[in-house]
Amino acid sequence: MATNYGVTSTGYVRKRLAEILEDMTSRFEDKLGVTVDRTSTSAIYQMFGVIAYELADAHTAMQDTYNAMYPQSASGVSLTNAAALVAIKPIAAEQTTLICTCTGDDGTEITSGSQVQDTNSRTYTNASDGYIQKSAASAITLTLSSVTVGTTYSITIDGTAKSYTAVSGDTASTVLTNIQSQFSFTDRTFTLTNSNLTISMTTRSSTMSVSASNLTISSVSSPITFTCDTYGDIDPGTGDITTIITAVTGWDSVLNEVDATTGRDDETDTELRQRWSQSVYKKASAMIEAIQANVYENVDGVTACAVYENTSDETDSDGRPPHSIEVVVEGGTDSEIASEIFTHKSAGIDTYGSVLESVQDTQGISHNISFNRPTTVKVWLKAVITKNSEDTWADDTLNTIKELLLTAGEDYLVGEDVILQRFLGNIYSNTTGVGYIALTAATGDTAGTYSSDNITITPRQVATFEASRIEVSLSE
Repeated sequence: MATNYGVTSTGYVRKRLAEILEDMTSRFEDKLGVTVDRTSTSAIYQMFGVIAYELADAHTAMQDTYNAMYPQSASGVSLTNAAALVAIKPIAAEQTTLICTCTGDDGTEITSGSQVQDTNSRTYTNASDGYIQKSAASAITLTLSSVTVGTTYSITIDGTAKSYTAVSGDTASTVLTNIQSQFSFTDRTFTLTNSNLTISMTTRSSTMSVSASNLTISSVSSPITFTCDTYGDIDPGTGDITTIITAVTGWDSVLNEVDATTGRDDETDTELRQRWSQSVYKKASAMIEAIQANVYENVDGVTACAVYENTSDETDSDGRPPHSIEVVVEGGTDSEIASEIFTHKSAGIDTYGSVLESVQDTQGISHNISFNRPTTVKVWLKAVITKNSEDTWADDTLNTIKELLLTAGEDYLVGEDVILQRFLGNIYSNTTGVGYIALTAATGDTAGTYSSDNITITPRQVATFEASRIEVSLSE
């Protein structure tokens, strides 16, 4: 009987059903000196088969127990428990937060717990009381219904007051035009429609304080933060939230005009294993690995992070200045990412990127921190499978292959090229009956031309995969 099963110097070796059945039958023959009929009509052989099934299940259970000890092979609760030994725990799903422009009467209170809804029937709730108010408005509409000669009309915006005294022949449009023309703000717009003047912040999450004399405030818009009631990677499109669920007197409309800070799904086993490897650098500083580990773990919503450095005295081929680092981050808020970069980068080292944030040090001195956001490359996969006639083919093999392709795709990091051959080993290891795999890929919002060539991903890109973009079929 073979002895190289169980825990060995090379790991756990599982004894499979066919091997168990053969060894049991051979041992029986050796002990009794008889030959066992190995056909389906043999009662003894069928009895051995029943026992062998139970032993094979026991071997599988022992292998699973062995694998549960190590992060590379553990999964689910076992992986969580193993990670806890080094003070790492899975990142739970997070909620999407966004700013909605709420429009209505000045002074309207939108109490905590009020809800709005997007076009996909998902609801969003404000966690704290919000107010539609002229002292914190992203937009405001002023109305002049009639003009009185000799009356002075004025508007004050963030402490800057402008006025105009009406003369004979003036209309509401004339008065409002004369007042608005005196302002020189570059971060807001003025729109005059008949007797209505609307002042709007260019950035709708920003606010201003507005007051007026002898003019009527007909509506006010203020930015109020809402949180999605569903956890996960939910990104409502701009303009998708238009429905008020909680009726509030004085609250007339809602609209999301600013990109949301999307949440994230529960951390997968694959993501936890990757973070486990990165987290050994977490308590270090002035290392690109330390920056990567801390940004990923300490900033809510971050799903990917890559750090590059240019140690030379010249600008490198990717445009990074001499002696600089470039951090490419997917997810999370700009301010929190910049703070982590500043905390863990080396003193005197410049940062590079199109996103610019100001971070204050302990002395109150501001520092400009730059980083980049990755652009996504949608990858489409097409696998055509040829069966191996000498091996067992399970009915759900095609679905299993699709899941394996998706799981492997989720492992790809920022800046990592898509190497098609890397997908194949996992399929052959976890399925039976597969003789040959013709794997091709395409990119784009819609599938382009499929090719067996690898996909080049730049340092500022990340390959993304979805089940709807993976096709698995049998060769005819």
